[in-house]
Amino acid sequence: MGKIYSTTAPGLFSRGPFPIPPRRRIANQFHRLFSIKAGMRTVCVESPLEADAIYWAESDPNIIELCEQPLRIHMPIGNRPYFTFDISFKWASGNECFYEIKPESSMERLSNNKLIPKNWEIIEDICRDNAYTCQVLSDKRLNEKALEITNWRRLLPYARNAYESDDPWIAEMIIHVLKGIDKATINQVFTQMPQVSNEKIICFIAKLIHQGRMLANLN
Repeated sequence: MGKIYSTTAPGLFSRGPFPIPPRRRIANQFHRLFSIKAGMRTVCVESPLEADAIYWAESDPNIIELCEQPLRIHMPIGNRPYFTFDISFKWASGNECFYEIKPESSMERLSNNKLIPKNWEIIEDICRDNAYTCQVLSDKRLNEKALEITNWRRLLPYARNAYESDDPWIAEMIIHVLKGIDKATINQVFTQMPQVSNEKIICFIAKLIHQGRMLANLN
């Protein structure tokens, strides 16, 4: 009989972010990208899908915080000595969810036609027993956010510039201008704020969209 592990044992979980081992950086498609919601720092991920998840989180004002390699289960699962989630999101509601990111092509199909990663039912049970919420984030679900992901690949450097700026009054000026113009275009904002460079205005518009304080047609 194999060893029996308690799913609620002390020390079963530890919090990250955990560094990605050098051998996995070489073997996998390693990416470094800056994230505002990870605390204004560079985040390391192991695949384009994980990078897409970061940009999706940046696009959604309801997601207020993210962490890569955020939670580790210290228990043999499958042929691995432990399991680490790919990413976590904390939502404005206060809820936190831990995600395993996988393409559907690598998942197993259950009898009810549901697709799950290998050993996922074990991981779900352990998390449920310890009041953690976990989900699978598939390439199909991320593809549904393709427009937001593409936009924030482009907009994130602008928003970063505004977050790091010492000119927060520009954001309030933009909001004031927008209140006075119905369905304003960016060129109208430029015209109303000639004392501020167009590039700086774009940076602060990106920040306002990032914070959910402003809506814009980014189609």
